[in-house]
Amino acid sequence: MAQVTPPVLEHFEAAAYPVAASQAGLQASVLLRLDIDADGRVTAVTVVDAAGHGFDEVAVQAARHFTFKPAKRGGSPVASRILYRYAFTLSPKTNDEKPRAPAEPQSGELRGL
Repeated sequence: MAQVTPPVLEHFEAAAYPVAASQAGLQASVLLRLDIDADGRVTAVTVVDAAGHGFDEVAVQAARHFTFKPAKRGGSPVASRILYRYAFTLSPKTNDEKPRAPAEPQSGELRGL
């Protein structure tokens, strides 16, 4: 039986983080099924485990632009199908501003009944 080697990702396409999900602080991962031809091009993308909130659509769009070193069987390139998990994580916000000094206490007059 000929040895089979899996495809190897050569070009990763970054997906745009969905704006509403980013503003809501959401993170997710989308499980995709990728069909890859013998030249290493992605020919089909299917969502296997959806995350919603716009993550699925941008993950599919980005995965269509991936390129792979194709799978091989007995040294010859062959078409393949793999599962790929596209993870979306937010980076911690960096605050480049200097910490503000505490406000000066205000004195005033308070009256009431």
